[in-house]
Amino acid sequence: MAHSLLRGTMNLSRNAVAGPSRLARLPPLRSFSSTPPSFKKSKAAAVKKAHKEAKNQVASEIEENPEGHRYEAAPVDDLETVLSKAKERMQKATDWAKAQVYEGVERVSGKLSPSLLDNVRVTTSESEGSHHLNTVASVTVRQGALWVDVWDSTSMKGVESAIKAANLPGVSPLRMSETSLKIPVSRPTHEQRQEILRQLAQIIETAKNQVRKARSDGINNLGGRKEPGADDVEKLANDFGGQLTDSLNAAKKAFEKV
Repeated sequence: MAHSLLRGTMNLSRNAVAGPSRLARLPPLRSFSSTPPSFKKSKAAAVKKAHKEAKNQVASEIEENPEGHRYEAAPVDDLETVLSKAKERMQKATDWAKAQVYEGVERVSGKLSPSLLDNVRVTTSESEGSHHLNTVASVTVRQGALWVDVWDSTSMKGVESAIKAANLPGVSPLRMSETSLKIPVSRPTHEQRQEILRQLAQIIETAKNQVRKARSDGINNLGGRKEPGADDVEKLANDFGGQLTDSLNAAKKAFEKV
């Protein structure tokens, strides 16, 4: 009897020692959830899909510039408006340049015109910035020379300095009174003709740059070079550019005849 009790006690001891190692091999318990795993997966997929669709929609409506700022796509102007604006700007630049070339040719031929001083800008102590000469004086042709009559004697110094600063070939003002300047204009020498021609070439190039800018703005307003109407804007630019080139070539021929 005692022997049987001893054997039972030893068996219990062995079971007690082996128990923890068996429990350690059991899988960990999951936290309780009332949502089936399959439903969780489908819900996550739906949220991900909705997020992706929303992102694609935003991307299609909003463009992103190189600096990373977002902006809405600008509306494209209609063709008629673009062509009208581009032509107006090109015409204005071309007319201005042609007028300058005409005056240059007249100057070389020995003809006098008050427009010879059109580019003179005067700075006075009474006002800020520079102003056109005709806002402070009158310019006339008398006795084979240009006469500048200043309306206010206090502006005389500024007018005289402005005419000299304009660096017009063959133009040197002489003070005749407190309010009058006489500008004898002789026929330009060969060197002076070359200088006038150089100035005219700069004027033509300035006008061409304005034509190019009008062309670029017009094409951009249409939406790009591949858009309908871009070729029409390009044709306008070529036409006005050709007029400017022809004007300068005509001036060169006129200079050669002097």
